[in-house]
Amino acid sequence: MRESSNVVAGNNVQERSWKNVYLVRLVLIAGIMQTDQIMMVLLVTKTLGTSINGLFKMTLVTLLPLLVPVLLSAFFLYWASIRFLERRSVHELRPIGAFQQFTLGLGGAVLLFAIVFSAIASSGNISYLGYTGLGSIPSSLLLYATGAVFEELIFRGALFRITEEACGTGPALIISALCFGVSHLANTGVTLFSVLSIAVGSTVFCLAYSLTKSLWCSIGIHLGWNLAQGALFGAAVSGHASQGIFRFMLAGPDWLTGGAFGPEASVFSIILFGALAGVLGWLTIRRRSWSKTKLRITAS
Repeated sequence: MRESSNVVAGNNVQERSWKNVYLVRLVLIAGIMQTDQIMMVLLVTKTLGTSINGLFKMTLVTLLPLLVPVLLSAFFLYWASIRFLERRSVHELRPIGAFQQFTLGLGGAVLLFAIVFSAIASSGNISYLGYTGLGSIPSSLLLYATGAVFEELIFRGALFRITEEACGTGPALIISALCFGVSHLANTGVTLFSVLSIAVGSTVFCLAYSLTKSLWCSIGIHLGWNLAQGALFGAAVSGHASQGIFRFMLAGPDWLTGGAFGPEASVFSIILFGALAGVLGWLTIRRRSWSKTKLRITAS
């Protein structure tokens, strides 16, 4: 009887040990979320018989029954992964303060993109073509929200958070930025500037998490940026064409306008993202939320 108890205890220790290994947790959580995202994209596009770009032409009534379960699956799988693999409450998605952090990130990102767009316009490379109406807003909001949630759960909730715990904030920023930039290499119109902009933008999302220890702010920033870029100003979002409330034509060098990838690949975006990352980094250090560089294999 005693021998049996020792075997059970030994198995429990072994189970706890592999769950405490940072790399194992990272691969499992990110892998689960990435698989869910891919499967959901295939399910939705196959069901509606269209491409990802074609989804933006669908009505809200068509998209709602499909995308709401997709969003719920993302939050549920992330919650279940954390509860099972890390044995803790999912404090990064806590409802307390979520609305304030989300709206702050959302509004700040819209303002940020408006500054970038104004800077490009001041160079004389944007022509206004007219007002198209609000019809595309509901569908765009739902689609951009779905994309923002998945990417934040994968890249900030799993990749950056776990890497920061294991290596510290500095190395985690570099690793997360590289991975996020590389993940956009297959997008239409990709350039060196677009990859650099995506990477620098990633540090903003990451530092927003480090500062608040909540994913709601980074989700808000991500959604606000894409919403302003695509649904408001009608520009391409990471190489995906979109239809906005207003129509503009961008003409000029890609490094200035962003080209087919969208204004986020503009040098102005890189400068503004870099400045904001600097401010957030300073605030993170000042509030002692910056984790020193280290190298830990396990959490115990």
